Amino acid sequence: MTISDIKKTAKDNVSFQWGNLLLAFLLFTFLCTISNAVPGIGEAIAIGPLTIGFYHLYYQGSRKEPLNLWDIFKGFEECFGESLLMMLLTTLFVFLWGLLFIIPGIIKAYSYCMAPYLMVREKDLKGTDAIKKSMEYMKGEKWHFFVLQLSFIGWAILTLITFGLVGIYAIPYQKQAEMVFFNELYDRRKAEEVTRLYQQEFAAKQAENAAQNAVNVAPAPEAPFTAPTAEPTFTAPTADAPVYGMAFAKDSPEAQNINNPIPEAPFAAPETVIDAEYKAADIESGFEKTTENIDGTFVRNEDDAPKMDPIDPNAQ
Repeated sequence: MTISDIKKTAKDNVSFQWGNLLLAFLLFTFLCTISNAVPGIGEAIAIGPLTIGFYHLYYQGSRKEPLNLWDIFKGFEECFGESLLMMLLTTLFVFLWGLLFIIPGIIKAYSYCMAPYLMVREKDLKGTDAIKKSMEYMKGEKWHFFVLQLSFIGWAILTLITFGLVGIYAIPYQKQAEMVFFNELYDRRKAEEVTRLYQQEFAAKQAENAAQNAVNVAPAPEAPFTAPTAEPTFTAPTADAPVYGMAFAKDSPEAQNINNPIPEAPFAAPETVIDAEYKAADIESGFEKTTENIDGTFVRNEDDAPKMDPIDPNAQ
């Protein structure tokens, strides 16, 4: 929003309820004057809460809401301690910066100037937090605010020339323009904050999705290679050892059978057709002298057996 747009909006707001805005300014000035009756202490105690109440009235005027002049005491009701702390700290900081040179003090005054406005918009805001937030909001905006105030120098000169007569319009006009400036700045900073938070959440969500995708596509780790172990050696059971789940006494028959197994029978080859024919020929010819080989086959003793064809006994 340009300075001309701000002043145009401010004129519209002032024309809507100029009388109430002027009464609010006159009441604020009167109360501040009374507080100065007690030098130092009275002003220090009253100026903070009264400033909050005055800006609250002008904030309502910027929204074209009906003004209740009793709201000028709102600072005493809602945030007396915090508004008092805010005003004392800003005054102290500006004074200390001004000791360096005048210009640093002026720059810091513009850095802290939005603290009471912020306490009007955010009722639970602490005084120290309002100062910090004002410094953040006014980064890059101090010059714009200075130019806005400088644009009213013509009205200030006319007020001096007319002994304050023009001021009955110029002062509410300028204060309303400053409130419009703050409203636009506040809404813009809030929008930037929401956008920044959204971007951070979006970036965090993207990082989370990327990490999840990396876990899903990652190859499964290969199983470690295990060298085969040697085959187990067979150990013959002893008399005292259990066999097939049973245990025998040392001198029992079962244990003796284990230690002295029954010898296996020799292998007997099956009788062949030739062997059967030889045996049949021997029986028929009256010779039974055959010799059984070690493999189980039969061979006739040629000395005792008649010379005949073993296949055909009748053949000579």
